[in-house]
Amino acid sequence: AEQPAEEVEPPAGNAASLSGNMASGSGNTASRSWKAPSSAAAKPLSGDANSPGSPSAAPPAAWRKAVSAGGAVNHPDSASAAPLAAWQKEVSAAGMPAGGVLMRPLSASAEKRETAPAPRAEAPGIMDRPQAARRKPSERKAAWRIPAWLLRGLIIASFLLLVGITALSLMNAFLTRQAQKHRAEERAILANYPLEYRELIEQYAAEYNLNPAFVTAIIRNESSFQPHAESSVGARGLMQLMPDTAEWIARKLKVNGYAFDRMWDPESNVRFGCWYLKYLTSLFQGDPICVACAYHAGQGTVISWLSDPLISEDGIVLSLNRLTDGPTKTYAGRVIKAYGIYQALYFGGAGTGAESGAAAP
Repeated sequence: AEQPAEEVEPPAGNAASLSGNMASGSGNTASRSWKAPSSAAAKPLSGDANSPGSPSAAPPAAWRKAVSAGGAVNHPDSASAAPLAAWQKEVSAAGMPAGGVLMRPLSASAEKRETAPAPRAEAPGIMDRPQAARRKPSERKAAWRIPAWLLRGLIIASFLLLVGITALSLMNAFLTRQAQKHRAEERAILANYPLEYRELIEQYAAEYNLNPAFVTAIIRNESSFQPHAESSVGARGLMQLMPDTAEWIARKLKVNGYAFDRMWDPESNVRFGCWYLKYLTSLFQGDPICVACAYHAGQGTVISWLSDPLISEDGIVLSLNRLTDGPTKTYAGRVIKAYGIYQALYFGGAGTGAESGAAAP
């Protein structure tokens, strides 16, 4: 039968030295106090624990005696050094731990505690939801998806919105181009239909109950507002009066000291011309085409046209479509066109002579 190992306690004074010596021999026994294993707890590696030929689990008695006598544990010159070295060599040869101390085997629970990793510290303030409150994957609600009809509606609405924006942009671009074109045409019209001597025109048009736009149209087509203009047949001034016509008007107006050179004067020329237009307006009952044709070709020519049923249906007014092609028809057409333009551009609020109670264009 195996004898239980004797439990040996090292002296108190050399406990630290002994522990240090154990730590240098084996890293696993540094923090444990050594005990000789009992026969029930552990068996020696070979032979009997108490037999002389087998290495003992306890240090040799000589070493213990030297330690009890107060010698140093690890000093090489101490009395305990030689017995301890021999004992350690014997233990190493027998396959025992280098420290020579047989430790009690650990139980399964203790070994598990030794090898189990330390639990990870939870972050403060974070609470895990109880397992019972967690939903299983099958119990979780499926993510909400846009219905197909709603998605199609959104696509169609986006397409219609894009088409509307494109159409609006094209419409704005078209309107911008049209406005620019209109302004360009208006500038061209203003350049082609200027208005000069407006005060004289409005003064004598009001005196003889004429529309100033009609008087301005006659001046534009006669002289283009050039006061020193003279035609190949001898007509002069802004309204291009012939010598005999101007002399006849001077007698009607009872102008003293009249001379044909006075037709170079814009005021005299506009006064004589407006009086003559008043006379023709009264003669032809305010028809602007008859007045324009008579101013250009003479009143006798217009009277003959009015008496021709092929040219005038009622003998009172003339139609440009029925007139014979020639300079007078062209002249009358230009005057009527300029009349409308000047009326729209400069004299939109002026009324005609007929509206004022007189037969005037």
